[in-house]
Amino acid sequence: MTGRVIKAHGGYYFVKSNSRIVRCYARGKLRQQVQRLVAGDLVNFTIVDEEENEGVVEEVLPRKNQLIRPPVANIDQVLIVFAFAQPKPIPMLIDRMLVVIGAAGLKRALCFNKSDLATKEEVERLTSIYKNTGYPIMITSAKTGKGHEDIMNFLEGKVSIFSGPSGVGKSALLNFINPEFDLEIGELSSKISRGKHTTRLVQFLPVGNEGLVADTPGFTSLSLQGISLGELGHLFPEIARLSGECRFADCSHRSEPGCAVHEAFITNEIQESRYESYLKFYEEIQMADEDYKR
Repeated sequence: MTGRVIKAHGGYYFVKSNSRIVRCYARGKLRQQVQRLVAGDLVNFTIVDEEENEGVVEEVLPRKNQLIRPPVANIDQVLIVFAFAQPKPIPMLIDRMLVVIGAAGLKRALCFNKSDLATKEEVERLTSIYKNTGYPIMITSAKTGKGHEDIMNFLEGKVSIFSGPSGVGKSALLNFINPEFDLEIGELSSKISRGKHTTRLVQFLPVGNEGLVADTPGFTSLSLQGISLGELGHLFPEIARLSGECRFADCSHRSEPGCAVHEAFITNEIQESRYESYLKFYEEIQMADEDYKR
């Protein structure tokens, strides 16, 4: 039988095949492999005990994509969740997530949660940063239900993950979508104003018509390793659109004359925080390349 690993926990892999979920262990040869099974893996498995609903994973099928942190494979899209407040959003972290997830070839959308804690001006200020990127943007509140229909439409028929820092309300949003999920919801640390980790493993849950969605453990840093200087500009949609208008084909969009990207920054067509993120990431990748060559 073929199915998808929807949760890996305690040495077992819970495999969903049609409407059935089977608790499996991995065949010995798979346990010896360096690459471990993760949630989202498509596998071939055999039922070994019908009464106990237990099986064994025989083979892991090739992955179409994979994220290392969180450990997940074969997903269609990522909803990047941040909050308007408690904790405050960090644009450079948002941009880093957009770049790393984009480099994995995944569709990205932005969700700004806790809109009930923001003024109209605060909502406009944050969303205006990304108005020229083309990313779908959802304004939500797990408390009031705002944006529920937008999220459901996004998740319909897709394999999705919610990703973002701890405390922004990912689990609360999922519980609003389906109260039966009953996911643990954390509180902000009063000392550091950050969320406490409540999601400790990746678990896919059914949503809508043939959709699967997973909350993922919160994190605050992402490596740009594997992303080249030439690729970076293409991971900023507003920069990619203008790069063909630069005077030089190999323009780095920093200080070259005739740079259409820098001109767009001067005229506010590209938002300041987005351009600052690009320059910061460019420097980071450049320094890593130089260290590698030494």
